Amino acid sequence: MITGPGFVAGGQVRALFSTVDVAPTLLDAVGIPVPAEMAGSSIMPVIRDHRAPWRRDVFFQISETETGRALRTHRWKYGVTSQYNEDLPSSNIYRESYLYDLDNDPYEMVNLIGLTSFREVADDLKARLLDWIDRIEDGQKPEICDAKPRYPRQYRLRASDLIDARDRERPIGDIE
Repeated sequence: MITGPGFVAGGQVRALFSTVDVAPTLLDAVGIPVPAEMAGSSIMPVIRDHRAPWRRDVFFQISETETGRALRTHRWKYGVTSQYNEDLPSSNIYRESYLYDLDNDPYEMVNLIGLTSFREVADDLKARLLDWIDRIEDGQKPEICDAKPRYPRQYRLRASDLIDARDRERPIGDIE
């Protein structure tokens, strides 16, 4: 929530923006030129006119508990992780970790990664994520390993299945 000069009260912006966009937006809102070397972009054009061109996805990284990179679109959230090393901010190799359909699963309860029926979606998001990594991380070109393929099926659970339950679809282990 932002209020002040340049902001109309009661509005809602549906454009995808990140924390790196906050500083350029505030500078633009008060009429100070945004330095070219500053990361992020002012969202003021979208605030002024919701039809203004804007990005279709946003990049984010997870570094506090794992080495991860992810991409968010209006519909999809796609993420990759690597073995965690607190001394290294990035990795040369990642593996696909999650894919969520935010239109149909806004609470991210069903991980679609590895499902063969979503491979085309994952491949598109992977290419877009690699493009972001290339731009943000000074030309780094890591490898992203596809998740192990799995096939859609339904499960009939018994109460005893929930004892010692674990995710049988996605084994956690070293990158192969």
